[in-house]
Amino acid sequence: MAYHYETSILMAALGDPTRRSIVECLGKSPSNVRHIADRLPVTRPAVSQHLKVLLNSGIVTFEPVGTQRVYRLEPAAIAALRDWCDKL
Repeated sequence: MAYHYETSILMAALGDPTRRSIVECLGKSPSNVRHIADRLPVTRPAVSQHLKVLLNSGIVTFEPVGTQRVYRLEPAAIAALRDWCDKL
């Protein structure tokens, strides 16, 4: 099933510097909340709240692994942002 990514929603989610930092972390490798929080100057609960926004926008997805969620970038959402930038 194709998913339509609304560019304005994606950009709004990326409007926060912490969320952009999370996206940069996930661009290097999929991670759980603890690993992301260890790399950033924010708490685990704050990372979880930012991930919720990124999930709702479609920028990230997760896969349950044991008792944790491993978050990763959604390639189609990143491609939608690239496509928009290419039109400039």
